Amino acid sequence: MSAEISADRRSVPRLVGGAMGLAAFAVAVLSGMHAQNAGSTIVLKALVALAAGNIIGTGFGMVAEALLKDHARRYAERVSSETPALNAPGAEPAPEAAGDPIDEQQPETPAKAA
Repeated sequence: MSAEISADRRSVPRLVGGAMGLAAFAVAVLSGMHAQNAGSTIVLKALVALAAGNIIGTGFGMVAEALLKDHARRYAERVSSETPALNAPGAEPAPEAAGDPIDEQQPETPAKAA
């Protein structure tokens, strides 16, 4: 199996759609059982909820994937525009930190009395 196919199977819209569909199915089954509906009515309504949840969830997943890709693209552009200035010939290296500021802020613990 190629990496391209396995990556497609784990795409964000499919994952979100499946999760929302299953959640809608579970809610419909539990609601139908609580209302003491007939078994066939519960299953029919749960399947409709599964399909609707999958479609709506896939739409949400598409939006989420587009937002993530746009954010990743903007981040990559920002990092690539900053990197040449840091790695330019003749540029001075960044000064090393003197110590860990968290360690410096911690108070000393008193010695235990024996």
